[in-house]
Amino acid sequence: VADPPPDPPPALARVWIGVEPPHATLYLADSPWERVLVRRVPIGESLDVASREQLAQIVHTAVEALMAGASIGLERALARRDLVPEEPEPAAPPAPEPTPQAPALPLPRPSPEPFSLTVEAWLGGALPFFADGPEVGGTVLARGAVAFGAGRLRPMIAVEASLTPSRRTETPLVRMDLRSIAVRLETGVDVTLDEDTAVQAAGGLALEVISVHPRAQPGGDVTASEARGEVGALLAARVSVRRRLWRSLWAQAGLGVDVELVDTRYVVRDGATEITVLDPWSVRPAPFVALGGRW
Repeated sequence: VADPPPDPPPALARVWIGVEPPHATLYLADSPWERVLVRRVPIGESLDVASREQLAQIVHTAVEALMAGASIGLERALARRDLVPEEPEPAAPPAPEPTPQAPALPLPRPSPEPFSLTVEAWLGGALPFFADGPEVGGTVLARGAVAFGAGRLRPMIAVEASLTPSRRTETPLVRMDLRSIAVRLETGVDVTLDEDTAVQAAGGLALEVISVHPRAQPGGDVTASEARGEVGALLAARVSVRRRLWRSLWAQAGLGVDVELVDTRYVVRDGATEITVLDPWSVRPAPFVALGGRW
């Protein structure tokens, strides 16, 4: 193809076909053997009917162009440089002819996560630290919450009611029992870590009703006041971790903190003298555990 004989026999065109699956290479030289056309055709594993028809069509088109006086391919010197490298190198597999590609389409946007609404109901117990002195009284709590939105982080609203049946403190002069009921309204976030684990953080306001029952100690010379009820406001905050136990049954553990907005003390008056019986903490931590359901 690249080195014609000194006196080639006359011909309109000269054609060679080299078959090396998965390609066939067609070489066509013009009449004066000055230009050479090279075409590579993908054929797969063998030269089938469709491949032969494709090669024949290339020859037919090239011959028609020559008969019309057109030039084909490259000058023989340029073709020879491509066909016969000056330094032998490992032959790379011929690149397939580029195939038409479909126009690029815009990638679809990921669909947003669907909006969901989750309802929770919990029943549990807490161990609040109320003040120095009183016997520790456990607290029973009931809590309901609603989380809404989409994604792993969702806003939530919660309502909690808690009952502390008894707290007692005693001095040589007086003994005092306290019972309390508190209602908390909180907002916060619910963060899903995986399908079985989540974290909640919430804060809000609480209204606490404390029932006070003072009694004078036997043999004392003080007079206790009548039993009464007091209402106070608190700031409330909590953080918790929950874990699925089975289907819709979950366990929860965490820490709640109440902050007293009005400083309250319980005292015994002796004329102008005041003796403090109980001084509740302004900041009251309360670890808790609960069982509940989520739907």
